[in-house]
Amino acid sequence: MGVRKEVTVQHGFSQEETAEAVKATLLLLWGYEEPRPGTFESDVGTTWMSWGERFTVDVTREGVIKIVSESKIPTTLFDFGKNRENLKSFLNRLKYTFSSSGFAESKPKAYSSFTSDESTHVRSSSPGENILSLFAMMVFLFVSITFVLALVFFVPLVFILLLLSQAF
Repeated sequence: MGVRKEVTVQHGFSQEETAEAVKATLLLLWGYEEPRPGTFESDVGTTWMSWGERFTVDVTREGVIKIVSESKIPTTLFDFGKNRENLKSFLNRLKYTFSSSGFAESKPKAYSSFTSDESTHVRSSSPGENILSLFAMMVFLFVSITFVLALVFFVPLVFILLLLSQAF
């Protein structure tokens, strides 16, 4: 199951140009593997927010890139925005790669469509994900508070009762 974010970006560059720009971007960010032509995969490392993510970019056809960031651990219920951060980092770096490598000068119309806000909108992969994340956070807080209260109140109470029982 895990947390998954994805975005589809449309632009006007050729499939070969896009693949080269994606390779350069992934190499700078996280490195990559190419399991099949047009598909690039990266492992994003562990941070304090997550156990890492699997980042996949599919250059599907002329002018379309499908980008997915998903948690490595399938039981992850919320990712503290890490997948969204991965997508935004990649898209920002990819835009820079396109603009600095001369693609933008050769195809200014393609580059302007790539940089539009509509094409880079990052969305959740499932509509119930926010509700599930909120529910998971509430359960986590309830369990944490219960544990702290047990330590603060019940452990000293049991200790005092043991001392009193030994005194008599």
